[in-house]
Amino acid sequence: LPSKFKDMKTYWMPILFILPTISSTSQTTPLPDPGARAMELVWFWPEATPGSIGRMEPFEIGFRIPASIERNIEAYLKERPVPRALNPFDPEDIDITAYFQEVNKNPEIITPLETRYGFFYEEFSRNLTAADPNDWHHEKHPTLFPIRVRYTPEKEGNYKCWAVMKTKDGDSFTTDTLSFKVNKSSNPGYVKVGKSKRFFVQDSSTFFPVGQNLPWPACHKLFDPLCEQIKCAGSESWCGNKTMGPYGYEVYHKEMAALKYSGANYFRMLVAPWNLEIEFEKLNNYADRLNCAWEMDQILKHAAELDLYIHFNLQVHYPWEAQSIY
Repeated sequence: LPSKFKDMKTYWMPILFILPTISSTSQTTPLPDPGARAMELVWFWPEATPGSIGRMEPFEIGFRIPASIERNIEAYLKERPVPRALNPFDPEDIDITAYFQEVNKNPEIITPLETRYGFFYEEFSRNLTAADPNDWHHEKHPTLFPIRVRYTPEKEGNYKCWAVMKTKDGDSFTTDTLSFKVNKSSNPGYVKVGKSKRFFVQDSSTFFPVGQNLPWPACHKLFDPLCEQIKCAGSESWCGNKTMGPYGYEVYHKEMAALKYSGANYFRMLVAPWNLEIEFEKLNNYADRLNCAWEMDQILKHAAELDLYIHFNLQVHYPWEAQSIY
């Protein structure tokens, strides 16, 4: 998840209620620091169309960070008492800013820059190979590009992007420039409140949400008989403050598909501590819950594939209770 939650509009593309985007209005390309060093930039997804994206479609780029910075991040994640340890979740330690700019055909006209913020990312998969479902787990996969940035262009045209990374120790790195093209798209864009303040609109049409509450991923025994074999299935919220096993997410994806095939176009989802919350046990260190962030990505991607919108509740109410089970 982004280390700076200023760009939710871009990150949560399929969500029904959108937080505002903060964009730069600078008219010039920022020059790297004199001591800046190069950092590799690559296109990640959509994999099928590198360098090309549809209007209102999200895409992701990644950065290969220097080995010295990677070691300092590892020191922080493993809680080693190293003075140069860097917290990848804290912009005071590592600040990654990406710049996106439309390339105007008239070189005398410089279009405004838009900024997006980088975030630390790890890739996972659900390992369901053990004979006992209670031993199923999330398996982490190494990546050479642990810093990612996401962006959703709202206009067609030719664009370029680059990024600058700075650390608390004064290190500065700048990527090369990536060019890409934004094409026409059938995506109608974000759901907004209409001028009447009474209805939702999408593009020029009224959007009427039809769906129900799918509160959070859980392994429901009535929905999937395999959940009978899994400890605490369906009662994850009362199961010793542990995060849910991977099969609960598999079941949730099945529920989403069943809802879609029943005629729905949206559902309500809540971020719960036992399956999607990333900031919980340790303030400002989400290393032990990055699989939850990965699972959130899979839910969003599946919702986009099913053309389902999400009434997204960002936080469950427990932090506001005087005394809670959590």
